[in-house]
Amino acid sequence: PLTYLKNLHLDEWLNTIEVNVKGILRTLHGALPSMKKQNKGHIVNIASVDGKELYKGGAVYGASKAAIIALSRAMRMELSPEFNIKVTSIEPGTVDTDLRNDITDTELLNDKDYGGDEPMLHPEDIARAVLYVISEPDQSNYKNGYLDYNIQPKLTVIENDSTYINELKFNAVFTAMYTKKLMFDNFGKWDKEIRSNNERHPILIWERKKLFENDNTLYSIAASGEETWEEIYASVIVYDNENKDCLSETYTKKDALINYFSDGIKNLKTDNTFYDVYWDMVNAPR
Repeated sequence: PLTYLKNLHLDEWLNTIEVNVKGILRTLHGALPSMKKQNKGHIVNIASVDGKELYKGGAVYGASKAAIIALSRAMRMELSPEFNIKVTSIEPGTVDTDLRNDITDTELLNDKDYGGDEPMLHPEDIARAVLYVISEPDQSNYKNGYLDYNIQPKLTVIENDSTYINELKFNAVFTAMYTKKLMFDNFGKWDKEIRSNNERHPILIWERKKLFENDNTLYSIAASGEETWEEIYASVIVYDNENKDCLSETYTKKDALINYFSDGIKNLKTDNTFYDVYWDMVNAPR
């Protein structure tokens, strides 16, 4: 139920976490072994817009739903690339359930108007949303592909100098690690790791690599990506041995480089060695 924090409804807070957070973890613990064994699956978590838009009286409930959204992102990062498991987080607005009917915080009840005039979804609406996402074909996730791409300037440090360099972003990918995997599959382990603000997931650098058979130019590639509530993308920054921005409008091989990475993402190898090496690096003590 919804409560003000100041009124100390501890049992209700703990019950909210028990159902909304621990329930997800227990379900994952029970379902994951068979999904891993068959190398496929689809996890659908029911979160809420309250996990993003908090309000007075909804602190613990909102925190529990924010945890579900964060868990869904983490599941997608860890389980989708290695085990072909799709993860969907459904985040509806107000639904006609007992959430508000079970409120015992009298001060909250006196402060809030929970009348019947507010538009609400119904449980059947959420069920239809679940049916829709589990009925969509695999390509709806843009697996081994992307929705679109764009190039935009990004502030970067090269040899201790700050400058803007163009970043090629592939949007709505299955995982933000696509460009990292592509480079690993083609050239082996990266040469450098760069962590901005001590982030857990570093930018990976491959130095002086020959990308094209009939071109002796050596390129350095910074592969990155990000998964947030708003977007999932995998990206690269490319510069040559003269530190030229290879994705600028004036670079003659710009289109060839875009095609190299776009075709590579569409034709990624099924071998998962990269993920083993990558997660060993991420989880190693620093």
